Amino acid sequence: MIRNVGALVAELKALRKGRGLDAPDLAARVGPGLRSAFALDVDARPDRLREEVAERLRELAGALAPDQRDAVLVVYGLTPESAATRFYKERVTMLATSMERDDRTAGRFIDKVLDLVARAALAPPSAPGDTCEDEAALPWRLTSLRTSVVLNEERPKVYETRRLLLMRDRIDRIDLDLSVPVTPAGVPPGDGFQFHVLHGATLQGEVRRSSTRRGYSLRLPRALPRQSEHEVFLRFTVPGRGAMWPFYVSTPALRCEHFDLRVKFPENLVPERVWRVAGVLPLEVQDPLAARESIEPDANGEVHSTFTGLVPNLSYGVVWSHEPAGRPGAGS
Repeated sequence: MIRNVGALVAELKALRKGRGLDAPDLAARVGPGLRSAFALDVDARPDRLREEVAERLRELAGALAPDQRDAVLVVYGLTPESAATRFYKERVTMLATSMERDDRTAGRFIDKVLDLVARAALAPPSAPGDTCEDEAALPWRLTSLRTSVVLNEERPKVYETRRLLLMRDRIDRIDLDLSVPVTPAGVPPGDGFQFHVLHGATLQGEVRRSSTRRGYSLRLPRALPRQSEHEVFLRFTVPGRGAMWPFYVSTPALRCEHFDLRVKFPENLVPERVWRVAGVLPLEVQDPLAARESIEPDANGEVHSTFTGLVPNLSYGVVWSHEPAGRPGAGS
């Protein structure tokens, strides 16, 4: 099977030209990478091939954020409005209008979304209890994460409940790594950053792995058998509001089934705009052109977002800005 994301993206781009999936030469456009990654019937009639490709695209798009999903459906003519178009550029304009952006911005957005589609298509299938080689080599993995980010205090706090699946027998200690980004002022986090284990384990040791990454050794209450699950409840205290970037994301090293995130903003400092990001590259979390969905804090200044099927090495979470729309640096 083709495993080159760039090559599959190139085939996806070729597929979107002209009438998209309604193109009369669809069979010629569906290359070997798509046939393999989408598990298509190579001998299918043109109408059946069209149905198979459309079904697979809808399935992959359904796992994305709503604006990303809509982009896929429009690009390939899978909505009633886009199905009536003759050219790809028309569908780009249609998407740009719905995004309130220009065609060039919409085009870049589409390319980023197709990269996510390709990565998801090439990801190995998994079933409950299945593990990949990387996971099997580790003593444990994270299956779910519930996080509350409390910003309405002078020193922000992050509360995490991590559910772990033990991959080896008689595990009595786990090691966690935590990234603490350099502050917006460019200063590495100092001793003001605090880590506490509230339930489920005891902190045994801490090591500074780099200027932005720390490691923690936790002792479990007893040696646990393989395939058992265990929860630890943690608290991180940030030195001050100025030491925290305007986002909070999880970037799992291995697959994670569930991430539930709540962010509580100060009553007098509720951001002008908040976005949900799902499956973006870590360096693009704050990129205003990266795929993201606008969300609104509730009456208590809180936002809540849930993510499932997290892809390794991509970021999921919430980004915010205190600048009004249209202002420089506002991410418009």
